[in-house]
Amino acid sequence: MASEIDGPVDRLPIDGYAGIGNLGSGERTQARIDGSIRINELLKGGVFRFMGYLQSTEVNDPVTNIKRDFSWYKRWETMIGIRQDVPGGKYNWGIMYRSQSQFNIYDPYLWGRFAQDPTVGFVFTAKINPQLNLNLMAKNIIGTNFGFGRKLIYNGFKYDPNGPYRHHN
Repeated sequence: MASEIDGPVDRLPIDGYAGIGNLGSGERTQARIDGSIRINELLKGGVFRFMGYLQSTEVNDPVTNIKRDFSWYKRWETMIGIRQDVPGGKYNWGIMYRSQSQFNIYDPYLWGRFAQDPTVGFVFTAKINPQLNLNLMAKNIIGTNFGFGRKLIYNGFKYDPNGPYRHHN
């Protein structure tokens, strides 16, 4: 799916500083899959859920006249999870794993890429009555610190390609 985005607002370089400005129009293209499958043969009352997307964005920066991505848009994200509806319909529990790509930040003091570490979460739901559920959730339950986090931060508007902050993919 492709869509034109008219008037995105983002950070722009202005004399070595950053300002908020309108980028004109840009484009976002995304392929997405999202679904669930009953897995009763493996886990009674079980549901396997999956979601993922791959996307790209492009805009012509009116100040630098360079094509670039929008800030804060992730290139991809994935999620898989298993939920079990306990027989009787009053309780369910589940576990989920989520991972996402780095995203760009366009700011003279934060220019670079940032990625959140993958997370593993747990949820337990109890149906108190037809109008009220009790949800208990825990995120990052096993402390997945795979070394992602903040990456490659440098002053991009004053970037010297031969300097100490060379960009490597």
